Amino acid sequence: MRHILLTIFFSFLSVSIGFSQGTFLKNGESGFEVGAAYASSKVGTAIGGGIGYSIESLADFSVSVSRAALAQKMNGNKVLEYAISPSLEVNFKRDSATIPIFASLIFGYEKDMYRSSPLNRLNESMNGDFFSAGFLLYGNIYVSRRIYIQPSAEIDYVIGTGDLRDKYQMYIQSSDYSTGVATVSAALVFNASSRRMFVIEPAVSRDKDYTTYSVEVDFVMATFR
Repeated sequence: MRHILLTIFFSFLSVSIGFSQGTFLKNGESGFEVGAAYASSKVGTAIGGGIGYSIESLADFSVSVSRAALAQKMNGNKVLEYAISPSLEVNFKRDSATIPIFASLIFGYEKDMYRSSPLNRLNESMNGDFFSAGFLLYGNIYVSRRIYIQPSAEIDYVIGTGDLRDKYQMYIQSSDYSTGVATVSAALVFNASSRRMFVIEPAVSRDKDYTTYSVEVDFVMATFR
């Protein structure tokens, strides 16, 4: 039964928090971001958190961790997914009133580790490795001097491999996975000061099989310019 379900478990669900602190910072500013997120789809629900740093709002480095409870059972037992996700985002920004739309390239990696009682009893392990590349467009709509909305649209392509191994780390089964993912979001940004921001960002993502709804809460702080 666990072999049949392998391809189901390797759907790309977990909360890979898309830290984009450089999109909120002014051109040339460096800064960090800490945040948390919640996501839900027919695959399951996930929570996560992480931290990132932006160098002059041009290159963003981040890492997030997440825990997902999958809806699909394994021999009647619940399945948990733990993930760690480093990422790099390259922002194309410039100070210009004539071009209010900005762009970013995003590259990510995710390591997934699955846990369930049947795997523990048999000393088996199930893991996944995913790579993603994406293109992001975003802009700012100012509501007041301290509040603005940042709508965005992102397209990603994800490829990965999942494997089931025995206690000797010999392959029992392997499964390849690939999908395109389209995401739209609208971040509500509160400028607490010239250097500190609070962000609430709901988003909807769609891959080849499922729709995922998520919300992310972040604190962004500029360090220097």
